[in-house]
Parts: sequence; C-alpha cells; structure tokens
Amino acid sequence: MSQPDRVLAMLRAGPKTTGDFCETDLVREYPRAIWTLRRRGYVITTERVRAGCWKFTLVSEPQAVQMVLDNV
Repeated sequence: MSQPDRVLAMLRAGPKTTGDFCETDLVREYPRAIWTLRRRGYVITTERVRAGCWKFTLVSEPQAVQMVLDNV
C-alpha cells in the first residue's frame, strides 16, 4: 500500500493530528502524502490545535471515488 493510500485509510477512520502520524512510520512522509491526496481531488482541511500540532480532516473524496464507494 502506498503512503498516500495509508494516510487516506487513516483519515477515512476520522480526523488525525500530527501526533497520530508521529505514532506511525509515516512521521516524515505524511505531509507529502496529504499534498498528493489533495492533488488527486481529496478535500482535506487543516486546523491548528496548538503550537506544532495540526488536525487533518477528510472532508470529501473525488466524485469518481465516491461513486465507486456508494456502489459497494
């Protein structure tokens, strides 16, 4: 599974913070993975929780992906 796919799986389970990513082996890769997902059409919001801590929330997925998920 690619790094963006792993980050996407985490975000589908609910909002994640920088601390959540630090508990995985994605600690250095998650910013690039989130950037890649956004370029693919995923809407991911970023909210500052406190200094050095950010919360990422998957708001919506590209329409083609959503149509496939709706048919599963």
